[in-house]
Amino acid sequence: MRSIRILAPLAAVIVAGAVIAQTRAAADSKPMDPSSWGGLNFQTNLGSFKILRDRSRAAEGRLDVSFSGTLLIRGLQGTASVTSGQIRKEIDRKQNNITVYFGTGSMSVYGKFDAIQWFGKDMKGTFRGFGIARLYGEFDENLNTGTYTEEGSTEVRFWSPHGSTVPIPNAMRPRVTPTERKPGQNPPPPRP
Repeated sequence: MRSIRILAPLAAVIVAGAVIAQTRAAADSKPMDPSSWGGLNFQTNLGSFKILRDRSRAAEGRLDVSFSGTLLIRGLQGTASVTSGQIRKEIDRKQNNITVYFGTGSMSVYGKFDAIQWFGKDMKGTFRGFGIARLYGEFDENLNTGTYTEEGSTEVRFWSPHGSTVPIPNAMRPRVTPTERKPGQNPPPPRP
């Protein structure tokens, strides 16, 4: 009787894990509508970035990037190709679905993936798709960390040396048009 009390919660955890894994696999198998994708243009002289999945589905889209350094791709269901330069495939672990590229040049990655991570210098990239970007800028000789702009915005933002997290598309950041207010005119609306 005692063993049943111990095994019942364990069985519940195993069943819950199986349900979550099936739900995640089903969400990953459905392609996203590209019209719902967002975009990110980013560059840095020295730093690293990671574009990764969220909890419910794999990251998806197209990354075009030129760099000097290392690019790691995990869980790619698509294509990765060197478009120019001296970039070579250093590691290709098919059993883990991990590929590592190193060198200087340009690459294009298209499809679904768990994560794409880069570190190095002189990077310029464009990502159009769905995912979460984490940008880590290091100070260069001019104390610049790097910049990025989101699709549909002209606002230039800076990479933080402590890390910047940017969801793509960024539904969390509302597009607000500022209103100039002068004393005595245009009072703010009352709060509910």
